[in-house]
Amino acid sequence: MVFLITGPDTYRARRKLRELKDKFLKEVDPSGLNIHTVIGPTLTVEGVRHHLESQPLLARRRFVIFENVLSHKKKEVIEALVAALEREGNRKEGEDNIAVFFEDDEPMAKNKLHSWLIKHAHLLRFAALQGHELAAWTEDEWRRRGRQIDKRAMRRLLASTGNDLWQLSGEIKKIDAYLEAGAIVDEKTVILIAKEPFDDNIFAFTDAVLNGDLKKSAPMLMEHLEREMAPPQLVALLEKQLRVLLLLAEAPAGRMPPTLPGIHPYMVRKLWPLAKQYSMARLKKIYADLGQVDVDLKSSAGDAKTLLLTFLTSCSKVS
Repeated sequence: MVFLITGPDTYRARRKLRELKDKFLKEVDPSGLNIHTVIGPTLTVEGVRHHLESQPLLARRRFVIFENVLSHKKKEVIEALVAALEREGNRKEGEDNIAVFFEDDEPMAKNKLHSWLIKHAHLLRFAALQGHELAAWTEDEWRRRGRQIDKRAMRRLLASTGNDLWQLSGEIKKIDAYLEAGAIVDEKTVILIAKEPFDDNIFAFTDAVLNGDLKKSAPMLMEHLEREMAPPQLVALLEKQLRVLLLLAEAPAGRMPPTLPGIHPYMVRKLWPLAKQYSMARLKKIYADLGQVDVDLKSSAGDAKTLLLTFLTSCSKVS
């Protein structure tokens, strides 16, 4: 049995993948010994044979997740996958392996494997929810927790998160934990608990800092400080983005950004285009300089505004 799970709504896609895994654990292999995950660029011809053609351990079938393999660069790996999947089709029903191809989004370039999957696999594509569908999904999530949400609270919550279900789900969990059992979700609670949406200006500020563009970064700095953003908070935001950029700079090249545990997917998507624009040496130097600013702020080694402006000036001189 073969599945292709894809689409821009990775939250619902991941949930479906988890449902399939849970079903396999319950009905086939409670030990989980026959569940394997393969990351696209690491897959080899030998790996295809191992995962799809070797005998399962103490169970009648395997459950193999192939993540982002449709854009694999090696033609022989793609052909080996198609051949193995064809052979899987000849196995006795119930004893064939379960192969799940999970793609963050379908690649622009189609190949033999993609054509095979479109024709033969169970296609589960999760488009981003909008409008009434998004509101209905949110109401269902509250019902699952035994709660109702009023209309004003719903509008406020969706204005805060948009259709990013990762963030929306996180806010729902926080609000649910805050309220007493059975309490209705109202606007006041959403305002109190839910985070404001990501400020895209901070991403533009980070770009200007990395680019050493003092004419842009200095006015942006003053704008953030005038909004009453505390200097340590601004430094923390920059530090986190630089940390993510360093992780992304080390990730394998590809059209789609990787998943970073503990990092919001929205931040990863926003920073992914910047990650390959700057050298690792530049990123590390600016990260180190920012760390010194953080130390100086905490030790009151100087005026915060002066320290930050000096940092921006130093960034413009990093080669």
